[in-house]
Amino acid sequence: MSTKTTIKRIALVAVAALGFGLVSVAPSSAAAVGAFIYHGNSSGNGDCNAAGNYACSDYVNDTSWVIAGAAATYGFQQTFNATVALDTLTSTWSQTSAPVAGYAVPLLTITGFNGNAAAKTAAAFDQADFKGAYDSTGDWGFLTTDDAYASATALAAAANATTTTTGYAVETEAAAIGGAVGNVATSFTPTVAGTYVFTLTTPGATTHTWTVKAFSTQALMDASKGIDNVPVAAKTTSILNAGTANGGTTDAVVSAPTTATTAAGSQTATILVTPKNAAGTAIVGKGLTLTATIAGPGTLAIATTANKSTTASVGRAITGGAEAFNVLVFADGTPGVATVTISSGSTVLSTETVTFYGAVASYTATVKKNVIEMGTTTAAVILVVAKDSAGNVVPSQTVTVKASDATVVADTTGTTASAAEAVAGTATLGVVGISAKFGKITLTISNAAATITTTAVVTLSSTTATTVTLAFDKAEYTAGEKMTLKASAVDVNGLPVASMDPITTLVANTSLFGYPATLDTLTTDGSVSYTMYAPLVPGPITLAGTASNAAAITASATVISDGVAQAAVDAAAEAIDAANAATDAANAAAEAADAATAAAQDAADAVAALSVSVAAMIDALKKQITALTNLVIKIQKKVKA
Repeated sequence: MSTKTTIKRIALVAVAALGFGLVSVAPSSAAAVGAFIYHGNSSGNGDCNAAGNYACSDYVNDTSWVIAGAAATYGFQQTFNATVALDTLTSTWSQTSAPVAGYAVPLLTITGFNGNAAAKTAAAFDQADFKGAYDSTGDWGFLTTDDAYASATALAAAANATTTTTGYAVETEAAAIGGAVGNVATSFTPTVAGTYVFTLTTPGATTHTWTVKAFSTQALMDASKGIDNVPVAAKTTSILNAGTANGGTTDAVVSAPTTATTAAGSQTATILVTPKNAAGTAIVGKGLTLTATIAGPGTLAIATTANKSTTASVGRAITGGAEAFNVLVFADGTPGVATVTISSGSTVLSTETVTFYGAVASYTATVKKNVIEMGTTTAAVILVVAKDSAGNVVPSQTVTVKASDATVVADTTGTTASAAEAVAGTATLGVVGISAKFGKITLTISNAAATITTTAVVTLSSTTATTVTLAFDKAEYTAGEKMTLKASAVDVNGLPVASMDPITTLVANTSLFGYPATLDTLTTDGSVSYTMYAPLVPGPITLAGTASNAAAITASATVISDGVAQAAVDAAAEAIDAANAATDAANAAAEAADAATAAAQDAADAVAALSVSVAAMIDALKKQITALTNLVIKIQKKVKA
């Protein structure tokens, strides 16, 4: 346990026991002893008595952050031992510094239980009952522990004390000899932004310092504390709900009559905005305000969730109060599409649209199932959208459906599309077939007075296929290309079949990526389509199987190379041709080399033969010259003789 904790325990628990031990020896003029001032801070302590060990430290330097004009609070305890009745302990506030001259020191107030004996209970001393410095939500001043003796002693000390204020001083007086504890709440409301420093001085106790930092805006205060409370549009959520609800998780499609409404709780829509910072953390409890404007018809209000049903229309460009994140949209009697823009400061966080409609002026019919089964009831055949004169959807209007032949299709009533169904294109009207007659029939959709009408044509057919055909959407595909296979079926009357499964079996000759595991989807308007992807290698594709009528069915296509693959094939072919040409050239060169070698050998042989011949001729010539020389010598000798 820390030294501060030990001191605190001695001050708050043992001081009363010390008082009991000193009663017999204390002189009537003795002064208070064991003076101790305690100030807690929830940011530092949290629930420091959660384990019942009174492990709370005294904070001698603490800071409050407030917006100028709001109150900062500071709580502390005076604990001492009275050696005589009416002993007192006085603490005094003084102002150390302020941003401007003339500011008063804190206004001191006293917590209620110090002056109310009935409130001096263990529950009254729980830490949650007192305010500390940290943003006016800190905890301080609790006396009790989970130890029965300590609690009883502390409560006795509190009961022995009466606390009063004079100016900027607070005095706790003991009614009798023994421990005494007083609790004090201090408040200060700065009206000018800046830093204020106050000092709390108590004879015999540690001096405490309280710093109040006041800011002109929440954003500046957040920045000073390193808190990101700047809303970001990309992270902020905005959910459009119908009426007064605000619990949706996705935007509703909201459409309402133009009848003007301004009373509380009569809004057409409620938009719940959750401002979030760049990290995606919701910004709550920081006094954030929203502004909202409306373009087109309607008016607005901004409310908290608690009062969204009790807030009336305010105007068309408004700013809400702190923490009011529900934007309410009211009709003003004008039809059209209203666009609500919601901002925080200059940052647009979201936009939402609401449609206000007038009286029905027209119906538009779109047939979603052109072919239906004769002699039975088929749901969701026709989408009928009612609109006012300005083209705004008028949702969920009751209409009458009459057939051109009442012996084939029965008259019935239905409902036009809601706002959401109109956007989604969802059919709402069915057809009631009452006979086994086939062919086209015209349906007239009208209001009760038959003053607004539209028509739709459907085909009545059977669900038994006489002929089923298969076909791909193309004759040739590149490798990996998307393929669509369509199965079409007609009945015995040559009409497209009503909803049925036309394929019994179907097998492909090659692997097709995405090929359905089962081919049992029902037809719409006489056909059904499946998608798959062509193989990555060129070649034929063939599908073969049986139709629902047991007839054989086939479909075929071809996969050709795409440009890249063909270029690669062409390059490979060219490379092969070049290689073959190089081989031929090499062979020709080898043959030429062989011929040259043979020619060279022949030449060498000829030279050798010539050399031998020349040598013989030279030898013969030498012999002739020698013989001639000898003859000349003989002649010379004869002449001389």
